[in-house]
Amino acid sequence: MTGRHRRRLAGILALAPSALLVAACSAGAPPSPSSASAAPSTSPATSPAPTPAAAGFVIRASWTQALPPRSTFGNLPVLVVTADGRVLTPGPVAEIYPGPLVAPVVERPISPQGVARLLQAARDAGILRPDGDFTGGTMLPGAAAARLQVAVDGIAYDLVGDANAATPCEPGASCPAAVPGTPAAFAAFWYRLLDMAAWLEAELGPEREHAPAAYAVIVGPPPEPWPGATPAVWPLADPALDLFGAPVKGEPGTRCGVAAGDLASALRPVFAGATQLTPFVATASASATHGLTVRPLLPGDEDPC
Repeated sequence: MTGRHRRRLAGILALAPSALLVAACSAGAPPSPSSASAAPSTSPATSPAPTPAAAGFVIRASWTQALPPRSTFGNLPVLVVTADGRVLTPGPVAEIYPGPLVAPVVERPISPQGVARLLQAARDAGILRPDGDFTGGTMLPGAAAARLQVAVDGIAYDLVGDANAATPCEPGASCPAAVPGTPAAFAAFWYRLLDMAAWLEAELGPEREHAPAAYAVIVGPPPEPWPGATPAVWPLADPALDLFGAPVKGEPGTRCGVAAGDLASALRPVFAGATQLTPFVATASASATHGLTVRPLLPGDEDPC
């Protein structure tokens, strides 16, 4: 594993839901799988494809945890293998404050052979089964569990497991193989998936910045004052800044919505130049400011609003 990939893997593994907290949307929205109970979800199911294919992914790795939607709005998946042959992962973020308004995402093309090898590795690990619970019964209530969504052989699998059930094995090291179908096998596949460049480099293309097709946006009160912060102008007359999305229940003056298509294209360059503390105004002559919280939406994401 190269130093660059080791740093990236360490960053990915740090992205447990509790470390990615930003504001959320309406409390009346359907709960996400991570907020359904007080313990890690242990009731994954299979369903006929094309549920994941229609959502645009073949494999999706994320964290799930019993947290309210307000705490999980900014949680990005740690990896998505898309149906059109790309690998999406969170990108590096400079350690400066304030950080960028939109968390960066990078993508690499992956060959059909590479996708086939990933799916075969999942079969070999024995984790593609109907019950899909690999938590081992030892995780504490409310702990973050690893979640894998996999589409293979016409079936959609939704799997959860304990990522700490096996220690990641460095390439070239002599490590005992996990017994297929066990929590250790799930964890071993999880770590192989997150460090796929170590064994699938020939099947991966060059890395580049990913341009999200949609964004979830919270429009709220003005952000914390920051010296030198220049207001950004909302680039659209329809919808106007004050009318974007829908009101957030229990939070007067706050709205949440999804920007996709032409709307996302119009907002992308403005978002790219903004930070988490950039004040937004409806027009260049307006004085009232708003703070924005923005999450890039990736294939398979549910509407966080």
